[in-house]
Amino acid sequence: MNQKGFSLIEIMVVIAIISILSAIAIPGYQGYMQKAAITDVLQTILPYKNNIEICAFNRGTLAACNAGSENIPNNIKGKYIKNIDVASGVINFTADKNLDSLSVTLTPTVPTDSSPFQWQVICESSNDNKLKTLCENTFVF
Repeated sequence: MNQKGFSLIEIMVVIAIISILSAIAIPGYQGYMQKAAITDVLQTILPYKNNIEICAFNRGTLAACNAGSENIPNNIKGKYIKNIDVASGVINFTADKNLDSLSVTLTPTVPTDSSPFQWQVICESSNDNKLKTLCENTFVF
């Protein structure tokens, strides 16, 4: 008797191998996607940061450095950003669901001498410590 095709056991072994490979690959891919999303958010935030520094240099204070004034953008929509707000130089933004609604606050300190601007970064994520750490390591100015 000459049989053609695959037996049930052979098909089950192939499915098991594919399942194991998927279980290993998917978490790594999700981490890669979060890194790419955080990098995109950083690129969206840079015009705010740069213009706030220029505003503070020109005005001598952060009080007038608000969204929509002094060339500071007014709520630019990024691919991963739900909302951006700037008040007195402080940048607050919330990421969308792709980044687990990550919330970030960037607070500048006006330098008193020729030292560069200092930015305090606070990243808050409700349930993803890896994302919070990634955020803190990415937003280093």
